[in-house]
Amino acid sequence: MPNKPGRPPGAKNKIGQDLKAIIEDLAKGMEPIVREKLDRMATKRDPDIDIAYIKTFIELSKFIIPKPVEIDATIDSSDFQSLVTICQQWDDQK
Repeated sequence: MPNKPGRPPGAKNKIGQDLKAIIEDLAKGMEPIVREKLDRMATKRDPDIDIAYIKTFIELSKFIIPKPVEIDATIDSSDFQSLVTICQQWDDQK
């Protein structure tokens, strides 16, 4: 049963977009500090604080970076043969 008073299908989530923009700005602002923390981690000056900072950056990044989607890309032999035929025709036209 559709949600009649809700957003229409395909409509953008304004709150989600605004939140994503805020998190993007935060992550962009953290980038130089993350680089510094990574450099410091290499010298082991204060690894506990640095690791916590990096973990926070990674957690924020999850809101920005699209989640991977699994797809089924199986083809049967007839599909493959059709693709080979199309490629051969394309080569013949050159």
